Amino acid sequence: MTLKSQKPGSQWRAFGCLGLVIVTVLGGCAVFIGAVTGGLGDASKAGDAYFRALGAGDGTTACADMTTNAQVQLTAEYRQSTCPQAVAVLLRSLSTRDRAQLGATRVSAFKGQGSMAYSTCSDNPLQWKQMVLNEEGNTWLVAQLI
Repeated sequence: MTLKSQKPGSQWRAFGCLGLVIVTVLGGCAVFIGAVTGGLGDASKAGDAYFRALGAGDGTTACADMTTNAQVQLTAEYRQSTCPQAVAVLLRSLSTRDRAQLGATRVSAFKGQGSMAYSTCSDNPLQWKQMVLNEEGNTWLVAQLI
């Protein structure tokens, strides 16, 4: 029985090829995951913008950052004729400090499903813990706060 001798360095070339395959596969996965979840960053930014508008007392902008259904629900909940009026009533009981904290609330989208994103909200004076956003066209809008 004879053993074939390997050429010097052939073992390292094999490891190099294996490494290249692994890097290529992982890179492809990262691109795929980025394509699937890339919009979640935009959803988080939309949620942040919504809280900034609330903190600034800008009901018009806050309402523009909401789905039509969410605007209708908020307007009905606060028994107002317009969404910006409902936002004014919502914010009426907050101190200046509370509104500043509300404006600094951060949203982290953690799961996307089609045109929906589910998010968590940092501590805020309204004690909203989760946000659901819907993508309409190329814009993420607040659909629900829990």
